Amino acid sequence: MSNTLCLLLLTFLFLSCENKETGPEQLPQHQSLIYFKTSTVAELGDKNWFELQPKLNDTIKVEYIDDIIFVSRFIEVNACTKYAGDVAIKRDSIFLIHKALPGDACTSTAIDKVTYIIKNPQMKKYRIILKHE
Repeated sequence: MSNTLCLLLLTFLFLSCENKETGPEQLPQHQSLIYFKTSTVAELGDKNWFELQPKLNDTIKVEYIDDIIFVSRFIEVNACTKYAGDVAIKRDSIFLIHKALPGDACTSTAIDKVTYIIKNPQMKKYRIILKHE
């Protein structure tokens, strides 16, 4: 009886410790956002860190192709934090939202390349602004 009780208790504890981490696909997103990706291209101390560091000052790269807008940029982020993306469209501006998800943070930094693909059915030119949250 004692072994059965211990087994049930351990099973309950194991199931209650399930990782409930929120991924970017689980966050509500604007209906115009088709795709978001953030990928680490260098961490502090990597040999290519210093090569990529000047790109942090580059402007946002925007390409209009028919009714789609492709946007990308290099940004400095916390190396231990996961991020999600969204957009907000207001008049003639698109705000690219780069949001830190709850979880671990550390003192190390990284350079990520963020990419957004946005629907543009009116084929309108927008002012693009990146917001960190």
